[in-house]
Amino acid sequence: KAPASFYTSTPPGQIVNRFSNELSTIDSSLPEQLGWVLTCFSSMAFSAVAIVCALSFPTLLPLALTGLAYYKMTTFFRPPARVLKVAESKSRSPVAQLVSEARLGATAVSRSGTGPAWLAHFQ
Repeated sequence: KAPASFYTSTPPGQIVNRFSNELSTIDSSLPEQLGWVLTCFSSMAFSAVAIVCALSFPTLLPLALTGLAYYKMTTFFRPPARVLKVAESKSRSPVAQLVSEARLGATAVSRSGTGPAWLAHFQ
């Protein structure tokens, strides 16, 4: 916990810069660590499937059908998920929000008929 004098003597830009550096470190190391977790999980899952198939061959058909169903579902839902992710990132950008708000404001001003009054106000 920082004393109040820290916030009064330190410019806000330095505080934000400190947090952005730490977040950048987390953002760069997190995908690699998540990749290792997924690698370990998938190797355990494949090992379990291999053991089950070696011990009882009839379980191979249901596992193959489940894998095929999973593959079909991911190929069906992945393209719309990508489109939604792109739309979400575009809607969160500050410039896109500013443009959409300006467009909505321009529509409201033109429908209310107060356009000349606003132009006179800002000139």
